[in-house]
Amino acid sequence: RLMGVAIGDVSGKGVSAALLMARVTSELRAQALSRTDPAEILARVNAALTPELDDGMFATLALLVLDADTGRVDLASAGHLPPLVRRIDGKVEPIPAPPNLPIGIQEDASFQGESFRLRDGETVVLFTDGISEAERNGVLFGEPRLIEAIAAGGAAPDEILSRVLAPVEDFLQGTPSGDD
Repeated sequence: RLMGVAIGDVSGKGVSAALLMARVTSELRAQALSRTDPAEILARVNAALTPELDDGMFATLALLVLDADTGRVDLASAGHLPPLVRRIDGKVEPIPAPPNLPIGIQEDASFQGESFRLRDGETVVLFTDGISEAERNGVLFGEPRLIEAIAAGGAAPDEILSRVLAPVEDFLQGTPSGDD
């Protein structure tokens, strides 16, 4: 049993950014219908969208495909932040994917992937820079605070989500978020 999960972020804000994310999402789904290799899927999404994008428009994506029977996770990233894994012992570590360009930069870009094992009781945490780059008075929330929040309790996804969002809100102290 295979399951795919993607997270992304687009350049810009407003209607043009929303339309780009809709196009990326649609193309990602279309490409994933007939293939399971995340690197190949990202390459095809990139090739399909890049010629149509205005200058300066791009998207970062991380795509993971989990084999639920074996725990194998295949990962490819198009310039997105590396996912974090909360291991059984509570340790949190990034899963670095080979560095690839974001979608929309170079039409013929090739994408490389990485694989890792996820054991029962471990959790993958995907996030955008809206978390790690939440800013108050010139100070970023940062990845160390994010890792600390993930490591602080159980591995259940809903618990992790609460432990991440609450500290970000506390950190911002009512400062409007500059990102998603």
